[in-house]
Amino acid sequence: MSILRPGKYYIVNKHSGTKVGLSPEDPGKTRYAILSAPKNIHGPQLRAVTWNVEHVGGHLYKLVVEGRVAASENGKVFGRDGGDQHWTITEREGMGGYTIEETHQLGVGWVLEDGEKQVLSRHLIVGPRFPPFFPPTEIWEFERIEN
Repeated sequence: MSILRPGKYYIVNKHSGTKVGLSPEDPGKTRYAILSAPKNIHGPQLRAVTWNVEHVGGHLYKLVVEGRVAASENGKVFGRDGGDQHWTITEREGMGGYTIEETHQLGVGWVLEDGEKQVLSRHLIVGPRFPPFFPPTEIWEFERIEN
């Protein structure tokens, strides 16, 4: 399993093929919903889709978009001013991507269900095989943005 290199990325849901980023709400709020962008549309629908992935150690990362830290609250993912939530990002062999899980709650992570716009943080479904199987709604691709 590979470790993601620190840097700038687009985070894309494997199932929908859409990038995720900050909601287009007015500036000045302390938190913004993390939403999926409409397919084939860039820019105005989301405030930002470029993520800074900071490696903390092992498989632990801090995910930051436009200066806001990705954090879970009541089963949903938000970009918050301040905070220091870390995520466990694990490459899933044979799945073509990674799971993004909360470090303080085993088996809870990012999910983008059909028909949902906001990224959820809920219990992941794991199929009984080795290596484990995860539905594509729970798999995330990290597309590196080269400077």
